[in-house]
Amino acid sequence: MPMRRPRTFRSLATIATILGITSLAAVAYATQDDGSSRGPDVASLRSLAAVDGGDAAPMTATEDDLLRRALPASSSDDPNGIGEDDLTGPGRTLLATSRGERFSATRLRGGQVCWTYSAGGSPIAAACAVELGAGGVDVAGVWDDDGQTLFGLADDSVVRVQVRTNTGELQPAALGRNAYLWASGSPTRAVWADALVVSHRDGTSDTVALPDEGIATEHAPG
Repeated sequence: MPMRRPRTFRSLATIATILGITSLAAVAYATQDDGSSRGPDVASLRSLAAVDGGDAAPMTATEDDLLRRALPASSSDDPNGIGEDDLTGPGRTLLATSRGERFSATRLRGGQVCWTYSAGGSPIAAACAVELGAGGVDVAGVWDDDGQTLFGLADDSVVRVQVRTNTGELQPAALGRNAYLWASGSPTRAVWADALVVSHRDGTSDTVALPDEGIATEHAPG
């Protein structure tokens, strides 16, 4: 599988810690910067039932190894209190596609949720979320030879995630247990994500705008 090329972006979607696996992937992760001095809302991560068990399949050994290699050994070494010593148990597979993509996650004692993304059996990226953003989701993504792929956590209230593209079209994202994934399928980079439209069990919906920087203004990597 081709190496993911470096692409970053910022938005008001979520706070997260990117784990140190740049040799495996260059992942873009939306981060929150609202100008306030408030701390992260870790409580927003409580409504992720599949992360905490249920009938979700266990994380694979490859995913578990990826996560453990990426995490700091001790939570005292990380400003967000994230470390391998705070893992609460085996992670769970939240979404697996017919194309061989997998998104899995596990919870830390402090309430944070760490996830891994792999494709074709190859580990691609890992990160830890310390809160969910607008719409009860967080947003991460990569550019590769097949175009843009977005993925992230989705809380228990989310029943559908759609991606609004630069053409104005609404495309469905795959929705698993507390996770979603969307691939543009546009190797020429002619299609990219402009926003997420997140529908909830109570009939409400949220539109989560994605940033221009690194997404809508992105040229083909070269």
